Amino acid sequence: MHSSSSMITQLLIFFSIIAPLTFGLQATDFYVHDLPLLPKEASSIRMHAGLLPVNPQHNGSLFFWHFEKKYASDKLRTVIWLNGGPGCSSSIGAWMEIGPFRFQDENTMIENDGSWHLYTNLLFVDQPVGTGFSTIDTDSFIRELDEMANQFLSFLDQYIKVFPELLENDIYLAGESFAGQYIPYIAKAILEQRSALKLRGLLIGNGLIDPVTIYKSYLPFAVANNLIIKNSNLYDRINIEVKQCEEALSKQNTFTASHSKPSIILLPDLLQQIPIILYSGEYDLLCNHWAIEAMIDGMIWNNGTGFDFNNGTLSPKDSWIVDGESAGLIRSARNLTYMLFYGASHMVPYDYPRRSRFMLHQFIQLDLISFPDTTTRKNIEVSTRLTRHIAFSVLIVIIVILALIGLIWCFVLKRHPTRLPTPLNIIRELRPKTSNVEQPKSMACLLLNDSNTNLHVADSETFV
Repeated sequence: MHSSSSMITQLLIFFSIIAPLTFGLQATDFYVHDLPLLPKEASSIRMHAGLLPVNPQHNGSLFFWHFEKKYASDKLRTVIWLNGGPGCSSSIGAWMEIGPFRFQDENTMIENDGSWHLYTNLLFVDQPVGTGFSTIDTDSFIRELDEMANQFLSFLDQYIKVFPELLENDIYLAGESFAGQYIPYIAKAILEQRSALKLRGLLIGNGLIDPVTIYKSYLPFAVANNLIIKNSNLYDRINIEVKQCEEALSKQNTFTASHSKPSIILLPDLLQQIPIILYSGEYDLLCNHWAIEAMIDGMIWNNGTGFDFNNGTLSPKDSWIVDGESAGLIRSARNLTYMLFYGASHMVPYDYPRRSRFMLHQFIQLDLISFPDTTTRKNIEVSTRLTRHIAFSVLIVIIVILALIGLIWCFVLKRHPTRLPTPLNIIRELRPKTSNVEQPKSMACLLLNDSNTNLHVADSETFV
């Protein structure tokens, strides 16, 4: 019985190794064949979407939607987009901001004239777990930013198993609002723990990077934009509430995320390794440009403070021209670029999709090529299915062979419990019983023939 159970254990180990190789998730499992409202002229856009596990013990999975680039370019690039919240689905970015399509109304989908997918692949991820279409048990939500970053690394590990070509791409992390916390933490984790990934830069729009500075800017920004009249009753009441909030924030353990520090502390180190662009909409109140500019002016990075060149001069605010129009201001120093979008709100790409795409192309230093993308991955659905069918057939044959061996093994053990089955014993057990009777007879005949031969020899010698 011990040998039989050992064999079963070995079979289980064998299947645990073979099964993932045969039945593991592949790109074709996530291929989006069609969408109900997809414009016919845009049917050539290749999409993949689905869930990948990051915390199986608690049903934790992250949902992604990937759009393949439309045209060839000088490099392979992927932009990973994250919306903020916390708790906002990145489908907002996919279907309202930088993705290939937008909804004109509930029954009409149109192409986005400012989509970022022309020369870069786009990967939208609902994260952390529990956001959008992503899943998790209700008692297993995460509370810390470093935990979120490690979970995102787990997602990337799973994603690369299905789409290994990501390793060949220059990667840019992009997003807005509370993604200003997500992106620096994820970037830090990638640079420290996943050096195989080619992280090339960050784009953060209207980012909640320095919360305290932003909170203090609300009232003066509202006054400057004629939302509140200074010294009015409303102004005085808000002032009182602001002081109460500041007092509450100064106390310890105010928030459950007691170990997560604002992501502004990560920017100086990140700027030593990769370029970062911070952009703001002129009329956004929630993460307004006054606060972003004040944060930059007070930040020390790469041996300098703010946009000071350390020689008594400041980086100039240059006019930014797009399509022949003044679109905003741009300013750069020591790996950091800041851009202000005129007339834009909290969701800059929603307001000005073409301008936001122009910003992306400038940032990644795109070398445009005017011919269609011939490097896009070929349609491999048919060949992949064939490969899986062959692998499945081979596995079935292996199972049948092992099952037969197991049955024979058990049969021999049953006949001879004290004898360890060997190939010779198995052959003897399977040989027909008549062979055991015939063998002595044949041996007797051989002996008789030998004796007759000797007898003849003796007789011949006698007569001589």
